[in-house]
Amino acid sequence: MTKNTIRQKLISYLIATDDDKVNAIYTLLEREINDKANIKLSEAQIEILDEERTLHLTNRSESYTRKEAILNIKKSTGFSQHILTDVLNKKFVVISVIGTHAGEDVLHIFSRKKKEIESNLKTYWLLRSPKAKTIQIQKLCEEANKEGEDVYCLFITASTDGGARATTTSTRIKEISNNNVDWIKLDNDVKITGVINQQSTALVLSELVKFDKPVDFDLWDYSEFPYNSPIRFQLGTSTVCGIKAKSIGMKSRSRKLVAWGKIAPPFAVWVR
Repeated sequence: MTKNTIRQKLISYLIATDDDKVNAIYTLLEREINDKANIKLSEAQIEILDEERTLHLTNRSESYTRKEAILNIKKSTGFSQHILTDVLNKKFVVISVIGTHAGEDVLHIFSRKKKEIESNLKTYWLLRSPKAKTIQIQKLCEEANKEGEDVYCLFITASTDGGARATTTSTRIKEISNNNVDWIKLDNDVKITGVINQQSTALVLSELVKFDKPVDFDLWDYSEFPYNSPIRFQLGTSTVCGIKAKSIGMKSRSRKLVAWGKIAPPFAVWVR
């Protein structure tokens, strides 16, 4: 068989399979393998082709599952598919396990924070985690800015009901700082409450969206920033800076995405 003939056959298979290149090439070779007069492959070569085809089919299945999940998001949230797709595909993220805070349930927290955004064009979300301190979040967002990327905080459920330890402290934050040097007083209509220590920070959010129905979320789709290590939550560490890169981490990888918030400059602030 001449090279031109092989090319023509390959092109015809590519068209027939909608540019499914790996499958097309395999199909072409597989058919020619049966015609031993035209092509000869070793057992090792045939094994390689089988491995490639298996890998391709697995990837295609994962891709279909991902698309199906995105469609389910649209149905459950009412938001357009491209917006949710864009948020889930962001390279840089903050991931936070959400729960009752300072005696206030999730619904009331979101309602109050949305009103603050309507009045002030932003709100503050208090966090306390050694893997999401003010300087770490600022660095993450600065890296994203260099690449022209927005950053979102993805609010997810705990691995089990009651798995997120409720914050009961209701100390009210009075001042915030972008650099831990210059401090400004908060307006009375802006409420930030919680535990204040060296790990405390407040995310600056310009948008906040809570889903009517939580959607599937896989922790293995992300790694910790900047080390690319698997994401792991534990008591006292319920928020991490992340990057979109697959890693095998916690067994409790399957969570629910409850809401997202768009992070705005100065991204995170010190509190006192």
